[in-house]
Amino acid sequence: MILNVILPLLLALIVTYCLFNILLRNKINFKLIAQPNANTVTHVQPIPLIGGLGIFLGVALTAVFFLEKGFPLGTYLLGLLPMAVLGVYKDRFQAPLSSIIQLVFQITTCLILYFYWNEISHLSYNLINAGVFVVICCIIINSYNFIDVMDGLAGAYIASVLILLGASMIYHENIHLISFVALFTGAILAFLRFNWRPAKLFMGDLGSFGLIYTVLFIIISIRPVEGVSTHLGYFFVFFLVIIEFTFTVTRRIMTGRLPWIGDGVHISTLLLKKGIKSQTIVIYAVLVTIITNLLAVFCFHVK
Repeated sequence: MILNVILPLLLALIVTYCLFNILLRNKINFKLIAQPNANTVTHVQPIPLIGGLGIFLGVALTAVFFLEKGFPLGTYLLGLLPMAVLGVYKDRFQAPLSSIIQLVFQITTCLILYFYWNEISHLSYNLINAGVFVVICCIIINSYNFIDVMDGLAGAYIASVLILLGASMIYHENIHLISFVALFTGAILAFLRFNWRPAKLFMGDLGSFGLIYTVLFIIISIRPVEGVSTHLGYFFVFFLVIIEFTFTVTRRIMTGRLPWIGDGVHISTLLLKKGIKSQTIVIYAVLVTIITNLLAVFCFHVK
């Protein structure tokens, strides 16, 4: 099983690293550029938004050698498609997009996840359960987008989650997803080399939407033991993004703003303004994620 982890991780890391080098050295950005913004404190010059694109290309180029037989690739790609279209559009045009339109794309992906969850869990379809599931998934997707405001933060969070979930799969001999997790872990680690402050490239909405969807897909695919502890485990996996969502939405409402209208103020940016270095903030975030995901792994396997 170790080879099913090490080989795909290393190959995805090397391929993705080389891919980013080629794109940056040749100044290939596909017109995906983050322009300086008054609400953004992390960059003062145009930065390529090709991080997400590079991660998914790196995984795609190596996945053909390692994906386990029976992996539900079609279902995964079907759910990824709405997130990819939405992310590429936002990265390309860098213009306000109707919240309703964004929600339609997100709900489509969440419904695909819901049907997939019901299929593998052999559950009956229930309108109330579907509604709750979709609302929670939409909140998580947008919450992750809230933490993608600082060099290294979003990538380090996803990498930490995947490493711990992968370690849990190895320990419990859950091999049907391990290579898939290893591929994304390697690609994200390569991305972090270029996204660490000062960042040479950003993840972009393609990366943000696509990666958090991927984590949701993986957690559903794990099929942990059902029960109260499982739901607590889900909470711990997404603890960091849930806290960010709660803080950001509450603050916006209390200051008279609509919760879906961005203003660039988040927990990480406030800490940055307090004089805490961005690298220190990322390290603290990773430590919190490690602790909460260890709790999540424990909850997933409590019978």
